[in-house]
Amino acid sequence: MLFDRKQKFIFIAVIIALFGAGGVFLFLAGIPSFLSFFAPSQEFQPIAPTPTASKPPVLPAVAVVPPYRGEAVAAVAADPQFLKQVLPETDRAFRAELADIAKNLAVNPNQPPFWFRVAYIKHFYNDDTGARDAYEYLNIIDSNNPLPFYNLALLYGYNLKEPANAEVKFEAAIARNPLDPGYYIGFADFYREVMRNLPSAEQTLLAGLSKIDSTDFYIALGALYKTMGNKTKAIQYYSGALSWKDLGSAERQAITDEVARLKQ
Repeated sequence: MLFDRKQKFIFIAVIIALFGAGGVFLFLAGIPSFLSFFAPSQEFQPIAPTPTASKPPVLPAVAVVPPYRGEAVAAVAADPQFLKQVLPETDRAFRAELADIAKNLAVNPNQPPFWFRVAYIKHFYNDDTGARDAYEYLNIIDSNNPLPFYNLALLYGYNLKEPANAEVKFEAAIARNPLDPGYYIGFADFYREVMRNLPSAEQTLLAGLSKIDSTDFYIALGALYKTMGNKTKAIQYYSGALSWKDLGSAERQAITDEVARLKQ
């Protein structure tokens, strides 16, 4: 894919910190390809940690938190069609893990790493309601962390089809970390792909660029202006991207070819 390097920089440090060196993976169709403006995008899913054998440690409570009132932690409203594709041993392992996590959270719910894991497992089963409930609770107990707000924005925008809630969560993620290009680009993708609102996508990308001088914004804006039919600006921003030294050779060549096509 032309601009797949974006997939490598969002949340890797956070997920590794939470779940160890197991890393991350893009479930099903993957997270929104922030820079893949050259081909029709596919529906995507929030970023999630890779299943690992290790479990987060049981942490002592640091503050009293409100009770969790969402879908029961140990329950899974699995997608029946997807469940047919899951190996029985995988299903048993995940359900056993949820049961174990539920016991720990019943003693001390103020454990964000466990709630991330709950959200991931429920999302694995296409249990969007259960994943939403876990992320919403994370918004309460880990309110300064932009990641659960961002993942929830993706869930609302692409899976639950609640765009108004998605906008609120995207804005909350950016407010908590206004210096991460990925949040702006993801928000712009939502406006472009879900809302079909190109002016709002443009405004979001320009707002990000005003705070962070990142090659990702130049690429995203070049692609967006091409979609909008503004060749002059598309060439301007693609050329700006080419001035960066951090571009890989394949990516640089792809952008160079795109500029040449636009100039024809």
